[in-house]
Amino acid sequence: MIRLSLLIVVAALLALAGMIHATWTNRWEKANDPAAVVSALGRIPYMIDAWAGKEDKQALSVPDLDKIGPLTIRQYVNRVNGNVSDLVLTAGRPGPIFVNHLPTDCYPAAGFTQVGAIQHCSVPLKDGGTADFHVACFSKSSGPLETYRRVYWSFSGSGDWRIPANPRVAYARYPSVYKLYVVQNILKPGEPLDNDSARAFIQVLVPELRKALFPNT
Repeated sequence: MIRLSLLIVVAALLALAGMIHATWTNRWEKANDPAAVVSALGRIPYMIDAWAGKEDKQALSVPDLDKIGPLTIRQYVNRVNGNVSDLVLTAGRPGPIFVNHLPTDCYPAAGFTQVGAIQHCSVPLKDGGTADFHVACFSKSSGPLETYRRVYWSFSGSGDWRIPANPRVAYARYPSVYKLYVVQNILKPGEPLDNDSARAFIQVLVPELRKALFPNT
């Protein structure tokens, strides 16, 4: 009985390893449909609650984002208080999307310096539930001026936005994984997250992303 149980466990582990290997070695490339992803990105509304959006490919000076897969970059302005948040959303196969393409890689490559440690943020959503994000601050000097950008990022394969301990394993079963950045300029590092306008944007954004990107869930 013990030997049979052990064989079952080993078989399950081998199946999991095979699935992960298949994803990482591009065996499922045909399952990752870039055209479907482009169509899904196009369904994201430009009006989200009080936020009005427009395409803005100059919003972020981050190189090589489009090498992962389909990409949209938008700037959303709150029509009530004038707050601004930038949205960067891309999708790709699990594995490549997590390697050398996180803010901690992209921003230093664009001349920014990370300020302080990465934080974890759980954002309550307008439609209930939560979305989990990593948050980091990056700075860049331009003459006497210092620019600070706070970046929230998270991943989703099914409509829930999470930061698992090992994302390459957690998302291995999905043909495409979405990566979301929400970016806000701030005056100085260490500003509290609780009243951050980017959080207010995320609260209304994520429910719309679920409807646009995962309409069958």
